[in-house]
Amino acid sequence: MTQTVWVSGEGDRYHMREDCSSLRSGQDGGAPQDYELRQVVPMPEAEAQAAGKKPCRGDCAAFSPGN
Repeated sequence: MTQTVWVSGEGDRYHMREDCSSLRSGQDGGAPQDYELRQVVPMPEAEAQAAGKKPCRGDCAAFSPGN
């Protein structure tokens, strides 16, 4: 079975949970500064890895298969 992960725009991490606090804080932190927020999109974990993205180091890391 393929694991779905979430990524945002040009971010260099992928997230195991769409509601990961690290993912959301990046989005929330940009809004007050008028940064263009990137859309959060799901993709297969293998595709995220092939794109050079690394696993999240935040709270969703505990949900990684094998942990």
